[in-house]
Amino acid sequence: MTHMAKPMKIILNTCICISQLGSCCIYIVFVAENIKVLNAYRSLKIKYEIENLEDYADTLELCFERGTTRMNHMAKPMKLILNICICFSQLGFCCIYIVFVADNIKVVTDHNGYVWNIHLIVFMVTLPIWLLCLIRDLKTLAPVSMAANVILILGILAVYYNMLSEKLPPFSERKLIAPPGKWPLFFGTSVLAYVGIGLVIPCQRSMKVPDDFDKTFGVLNIAMTICICWYTSIGFLGYLKFGEDIKGSITLNMPQEQVVYQVVNLMIAISFIPMYALQFYVANDIIWPAAFIKFAYLREHPVKGERIIRSILVLITFAFAEVIPFLSLFISIVGSVSGTAMSMIFPVILEIASKKTSEELTTFIIVKDVFIIILSVIGMTTGAFVGIWDLTYAFREHYGV
Repeated sequence: MTHMAKPMKIILNTCICISQLGSCCIYIVFVAENIKVLNAYRSLKIKYEIENLEDYADTLELCFERGTTRMNHMAKPMKLILNICICFSQLGFCCIYIVFVADNIKVVTDHNGYVWNIHLIVFMVTLPIWLLCLIRDLKTLAPVSMAANVILILGILAVYYNMLSEKLPPFSERKLIAPPGKWPLFFGTSVLAYVGIGLVIPCQRSMKVPDDFDKTFGVLNIAMTICICWYTSIGFLGYLKFGEDIKGSITLNMPQEQVVYQVVNLMIAISFIPMYALQFYVANDIIWPAAFIKFAYLREHPVKGERIIRSILVLITFAFAEVIPFLSLFISIVGSVSGTAMSMIFPVILEIASKKTSEELTTFIIVKDVFIIILSVIGMTTGAFVGIWDLTYAFREHYGV
């Protein structure tokens, strides 16, 4: 079989390249879709001389209002649907963060002989999160968020050290391609990793030089390049080191026999608590104004009313985290559904709606956008189906149903 050595090496390298190219392709699509949203935002501001175009949803609404007359009546419904997707995505992030923090605390407490129920830990984690979410001013959270980012970076460096401190197993000991049934879960996880499209316009608006945001070596490209290198390297090295034993978060694979890695788990867990508050802020910023208009009590008691709305939203994420304490499945389902809609489908709809004439809507744009929609719908439906199927199985196993 010696004559097969070179062909097998070629096949091996090809599989590795494909696995990394999958993430890179999703990354390229996301950058393109982000730029598409920015271009629509800019052209609308310049064309109609509008200064108070606040965010992604406002941009989509204006595209339908000022675009082709056949779509004008869809402006409000499309804005509502997009805002629902954003809220679902942001609150989904919050649920994931609660489960992530609880899982990392549990792995440490279990090793030290304190075998607490995961549901109890989820409850304990939610209490400080709730208090943070009662802070109304985002600027107050900035120093806490900065400290959390520093702690997170130190924790990630420790994770890299653990993966690279010993010789990694050879590729021959690992399955290079997962079963096709797992591909939709990869799609959902990858989509969620890069979802940030709702923050693209606010970030650009807050910059001193907004044009620097999407230059060739601007903020968007540099940030996304760092993300792709970070995510793919941790995923690649983590799977190579731990193989099929790898868990929903690489931190759960850290050796708990060493106190330093117990500290790392707790550091990373603590760093995610302020991040919850930041993700929560986006959803609250959409839900609170709508609730304020609808309910007279909230208009009469705005400060108390906003605290009630914030508390209800935290309670909702707590309830979901209690009922579904399965990190990897949570990530895949949220990514497949709301992540795909926000990052791939709505930018395409936005581009089509912004074209007033058939001359502007070229054949290339139609073919490209139809391809992205087909890919998105396949990824969304299969990801949601496989995620819910696996979630049902996990429920039966966890609750004995």
